Amino acid sequence: MTKVGSDKDYFVEKVSSQHLNIAQLLEILGKGEKWTAIPFSLWIEGIHKIQPRYYSISSSSLVQKDRVSVTAIVESVEIPGAPHVVKGVTTNYLLALKQKQHGDPHPDPHGLDYAITGPRNKYDGIHVPVHIRHSNFKLPSDPSTPIIMVGPGTGVAPFRGFVQERAAQAKAGENVGKTILFFGCRKKMEDFIYENEWEEYKEALGDKFELVVAFSRDGPQKVYVQHKLKEYAEEVNNLLQQKAFFYVCGDAANMAREVNTVLAQIIATQRGIPESKGEEIVKAMRASNQYQEDVWS
Repeated sequence: MTKVGSDKDYFVEKVSSQHLNIAQLLEILGKGEKWTAIPFSLWIEGIHKIQPRYYSISSSSLVQKDRVSVTAIVESVEIPGAPHVVKGVTTNYLLALKQKQHGDPHPDPHGLDYAITGPRNKYDGIHVPVHIRHSNFKLPSDPSTPIIMVGPGTGVAPFRGFVQERAAQAKAGENVGKTILFFGCRKKMEDFIYENEWEEYKEALGDKFELVVAFSRDGPQKVYVQHKLKEYAEEVNNLLQQKAFFYVCGDAANMAREVNTVLAQIIATQRGIPESKGEEIVKAMRASNQYQEDVWS
């Protein structure tokens, strides 16, 4: 246990890679023996509170004044080497709440049983402990400013809210700037989130809205949002020269980093300047909030 708590690489090997919770770790390390030399109170005192889960709001406060939407995948996946199926703690909890709200007397998604009523029945009647925190990841104050959004998978969440808001503004007669969304998922028939909604927004926004999709598993080659970004290099560069805001939401480790690199390459190629200069322009965009990220690892 001391080594697990002090050796980062060992912790990754024995705990993180197998997605173990505390009970599972103790069971594996204890090998069925009681830990009589360690006071239970010491163990309890060492446990941190579960951290809050933060989700990008996927609705517009202009359109939904009294309701907040989130876009999340209810996780239940098999991890190679892990002794159990890994369950998303919060997403399964939210699904259980939804099931109870719709009259299921025994809401237990993926076999997980939640104490939905909370401590001392504090949350009885479908209540959930939640708070909204301030974010600078938002639309430009001027609706006529063009925007470019890159959001594969559930990274599309905030952009649903952005497009929803711009559709409402267009219906109200406001001048809305070009709104282009690069969305990617594995398969069109399985993962195309909000497919029908995009059509509704297209009706409201007309040629001001453009949806560019990348389905990575539907063709002979894997196609991702960064590939589509390159295909639209000329339009992307033209919009940036019109002071378009550029947004990225999703995976920080791979997608967001690659999009950053591709954008610098697009700027360099389209403007006939060295790639290093393109990188400097992207850095300047970040510094001025013209380039914004909402990413997670």
